[in-house]
Amino acid sequence: MKPSILLTLLALLTIAAPGCSRGNKTALQADINKQLFARQPAMSTCYKAALQRDKTSRGTMTLGFNIPAESVLVGVVRMVNSEIKDRQLQQCVLSKAQGLKLSTPFFRPVEVTYPVSFAPM
Repeated sequence: MKPSILLTLLALLTIAAPGCSRGNKTALQADINKQLFARQPAMSTCYKAALQRDKTSRGTMTLGFNIPAESVLVGVVRMVNSEIKDRQLQQCVLSKAQGLKLSTPFFRPVEVTYPVSFAPM
């Protein structure tokens, strides 16, 4: 059984940016998705370690972060919700998601929630 991480589709990404156009949100969603997808191997390593502790470990973690206006650096990543109660896994995933850098700045502050699902395959 190979550990797997499923990064959710763009449609599930929630962005709170009142007043911004749909096109701007779509570009931001694609950028965030690309950044987090690049971290999938590192997050999978976290999950592999969690499976060693508990073979039944599976579920969704929702990450949250803020992006300041006119910045390419994503603020502190936090755990909004987690179906998986393994604190070591939560901390590992948060550490792998830190330091996101967008390709272009967004013109206003944005709050983002991003669900990440883990399941053995």
